[in-house]
This record gives sequence, structure tokens and C-alpha cells, in this order.
Amino acid sequence: MTTKYLNESPPPVSRSTHNVSPGDSPTRLPGMGTRDRRSDGAFTVVEALVVLVITALLIGGVFVALGFISEEAKLIKCTQNLRQLGIGLNMYANENSDLYPLTYGRSGRQRTWCDALNPYINLPPLDPANKSKTRYWNSPLWWCPSARIIDNDKNYRHYGLNSQITETQWDFRRANVPRLSRYILVGEINANNEAAYGKSPPAYDEETISTHRISHRKGRGANYLFCDGHVEYREGPQTDYQSLTSPWKWW
Repeated sequence: MTTKYLNESPPPVSRSTHNVSPGDSPTRLPGMGTRDRRSDGAFTVVEALVVLVITALLIGGVFVALGFISEEAKLIKCTQNLRQLGIGLNMYANENSDLYPLTYGRSGRQRTWCDALNPYINLPPLDPANKSKTRYWNSPLWWCPSARIIDNDKNYRHYGLNSQITETQWDFRRANVPRLSRYILVGEINANNEAAYGKSPPAYDEETISTHRISHRKGRGANYLFCDGHVEYREGPQTDYQSLTSPWKWW
């Protein structure tokens, strides 16, 4: 038996079925499973739609936040305007026997309260010979950034003196105010007028000109300057301020 294989080649060794020659397709090993087609980074249609929806929601949220921030900035600017006017009104009273300025011009005292505040809001005193440069509209304090511009008419202003208490109830005397921190002195308006009337219902966004009525921002509320100089933003109609149960008063 031994001599039989001396001159013969040994039997070929069988190759493993798992060996792969170049160019052959790879063979799955046992337990390897099906290859995930998404492993190369591709998205399905559902995944793409989900991403688009999330992106749209994020963008919408950003725009809402920016709008809110913008409106808050306008509200702050309006509050600052009213505080400056409050400082001017009280400085005027300090220098004029505790009297507030007249709401409207009268014989012998032609200046309205808007022009009377010029020296206290960094404007020169009213000069009848040079009204174009010495009227109240030369100060940006009279315009609220949230109010609608009406035909670019510079006569329109956004703050009116509470005529109910200055003319009828108090005769313009600050000393006659029962409690300075509770009574409204100036309210937001949008009109070619000097006064705000507490008895009138407020004007909303669809009514561009408010005349003597309080002008509400975005249909919600308005800023109010009180006699002690502080400013509050109040929502809803404020025509009940004269009631006994209200902590804020028009008269």
C-alpha cells in the first residue's frame, strides 16, 4: 500500500465553501442576517417628512418669539415715553404753583399741555413766530411705536391728558388729587387731540383713529400714566375706573 503512492500525486485537498475568490459575490455567513439598506445614510420618505415638519415647527416658533419680543420692546418704549411725560408734568406743577398745564389753549394761556412741556422734554419753549420748530411734534416722545401712523400727519399724537380730572374735577391742581398713585393722568390715544376721556369706550385695532378714547394695542390693553409718575399696562376696558370698587380712578 505504501509503494502505491510513491509515484502518484496526493489527493487534492477540498477547499472550504467559505473561501471567496476575487470577483465572486460575497456569501452570507450563518446568522449574518439581511443587510440594512439604510446603513448608507439614505432617508425614507416618512423620515424626510418628519424632518420637514419639525423644521417648520421650529421656524414658526422662532417667528412667534421674535414677534413677541418686538411687541414687548414697543411696550417698553411706550412706557418710557409716558414716564418722561410724567416727569415733565410734575416738574411743570412744581414750578407753577402746583398746577398742571391746560389741556387746551385758552385766552391768555394759549399753550396746550403738549407745548407747555417743551422745556421739560428737551425742546425749546413754544415760539409763535417759529412754530414749525418749537411745537410738540418735534419730540419723539409723543409717538407710541405700537400705534398706527395716520397719513403721516404730525398733528396726531398718541397720549392724551385726562381732561375729566384736570378740568372738571381738580381744576388742574395737583393738590386736589385725593391719591396720586390711584388716579390716571395720561392715557394712550391716536388722534389730533389733546385729551383722553375715561367715560368713552376704548378704540380697538380696527378703529384707526381713537379721538378722545383710549387706544388699545392689539385689542388687549393700553398704558396709563398715573399722577405720581408711575406707568401701568392694563388690559380690558378701563371705563369702570371711577367705580368705588376699582383701585384705579379716572376722577
